[in-house]
Amino acid sequence: MGKKLTIYMIDGTEYGPRLGEIGNWVGKALYAQRASLTKIINREEFNNPGIYCLKGDPSSESYEEKIYIGEAENVGNRIKQHLVDSKKDFKEIIFFTSKDELLTKTQIKYLESRLIVMAIKAKTAEIENGNSPSLPRLHEADISDMEYFLEGVLAQLCLLLLPGVPPGEENFSFSFHWWLSPTLADLQI
Repeated sequence: MGKKLTIYMIDGTEYGPRLGEIGNWVGKALYAQRASLTKIINREEFNNPGIYCLKGDPSSESYEEKIYIGEAENVGNRIKQHLVDSKKDFKEIIFFTSKDELLTKTQIKYLESRLIVMAIKAKTAEIENGNSPSLPRLHEADISDMEYFLEGVLAQLCLLLLPGVPPGEENFSFSFHWWLSPTLADLQI
């Protein structure tokens, strides 16, 4: 069965900030370059709990990108902290929230932990996270819901963020090679 992905170009430009939604999926994705964050940071999505990924240049030539994966009960407040933190030198961001705004702190910690473990196992990007948080305790039904949510996250990382590099710009693609290699099944914990 197919899936429907809706991409809304927030500023009307092909490579500007965009909002992504998959039909019958409870989440939303929002992607932006750091330079455009000040124009969109007051959007309602930033006030919700969620998980986020920051992409920047690696400090090692062994990798093409540096990734920081985080979670927050208010994504906007956390992103504002990163914007003024000189240690968080990032160029792009993508974050995921729930359309119904019902993600709990435990659920977003679960998603963060799963993404970090997947990124570390793939060994294709420099992972800036200092530690790999343990999975929080969730009921079996909540784990099932979060694994379904994670499927939507991974699909959107691929579909929204691999369109390529626009002419005249370098290092634009938010590629997240870490989760694409070698296969999703190999990265399960």
